[in-house]
Amino acid sequence: GLLVVKAVGQITVMATSSGDSDYESSNVLHVVEIAQRKPSLKIIVNDTCTVGNVISAVVRTTAAPGRGGAVRFSIVPGSGAATVNPYTGMITPLGVGSITLVASTFGDVNYTPTAAHQEIIIHPATPQLTLELNRRLDVDATVSAVVKTSAVKGGGAVHYAITAGTGNAEVDANTG
Repeated sequence: GLLVVKAVGQITVMATSSGDSDYESSNVLHVVEIAQRKPSLKIIVNDTCTVGNVISAVVRTTAAPGRGGAVRFSIVPGSGAATVNPYTGMITPLGVGSITLVASTFGDVNYTPTAAHQEIIIHPATPQLTLELNRRLDVDATVSAVVKTSAVKGGGAVHYAITAGTGNAEVDANTG
């Protein structure tokens, strides 16, 4: 017979033969110990990303639905930097390099604790720059050009230059 094992513990399996004209009925008892199982985990996440662009990780497990314990996420620092929400798996890349995402389960009565690891490479992002400057300026005017950037931190120094046109103006390369 097909046995479907559901929970840790001990069971006794009995097989019975009803007998026929040549044989008496008979049965056999067999004690079976059901042990915890170690589930496997698979992290599903992009293995590359860019600074500041949030990515999401999910985990597939061989544990039965609702079993094996809750999944928790953590980051092992490497040459890069990132944070992760331990409950949702939302990863915020903060610095270029590599990190290791760890997904762990604490186990339960039927499944042992386990973990999976996934390396993620964080690449530099290209910040979006916005130049705030009137589209029309009068001759002999002095105005400040202001640059706004999408870079969360750093992003490098901003330099200014006049690159084309039929008019004539000067700009300080460092201050605008």
